[in-house]
Order: sequence, then structure tokens, then C-alpha cells
Amino acid sequence: MDHKITKDEVLKRVSSKITEIGPIGGSINIIIKELGCFHIKDSQGKNIVACEEADADCTVTLSADLYQDILDHKTSGMMAFMQGQLSIDGDMSLAMKVGELIN
Repeated sequence: MDHKITKDEVLKRVSSKITEIGPIGGSINIIIKELGCFHIKDSQGKNIVACEEADADCTVTLSADLYQDILDHKTSGMMAFMQGQLSIDGDMSLAMKVGELIN
């Protein structure tokens, strides 16, 4: 049986990844349909993440299975977007930052 990613695992991964990239210069909601929303924002030059949905400059929506496939390198965020499996609403330059947070 395949492992199903949990909300805590996503939060831990995103929290770790946001320290590896520079300030995102805005705010992003990553909505994983089965797990909820992860809100990432640049707060005074430091990226922070919370398990909440808030106003954001960019919202990326995908399924937990797709998120796992991206982590497992079975697909990419760009390929999923082109195939309509992942939706983006708002600032596309911030959407590119999501790739850095997921991979």
C-alpha cells in the first residue's frame, strides 16, 4: 500500500524549504484538497508558513496524490499545470516559487 502524505508532513516539509529560499516577496496559498491550506508569506523579509487560508497574491490548488507524485518525481508542477491537474490563480511569478517549496 502506498504511503499517503499527511498535513503534518507537508507542513514540516514546507517549513523546512522556506528557510532555504529568499523572501518570496508576497503571499501564497497552497491548497491540497484532501489536507487543507498552507499559507506562506513574506513577513519583514522572513518567510513564514501557517495551516490556514488567508488573502494571498497567488493560490495553487492540487490533490494530495498529485503533491506526492511531484515529490516522487513522477511528474512536475509545470507538467501538472499544462495537463490541468494543478490550478494557479494570481501572480505567476509567485507560483514559480511553489516549485521550490514542493521539490
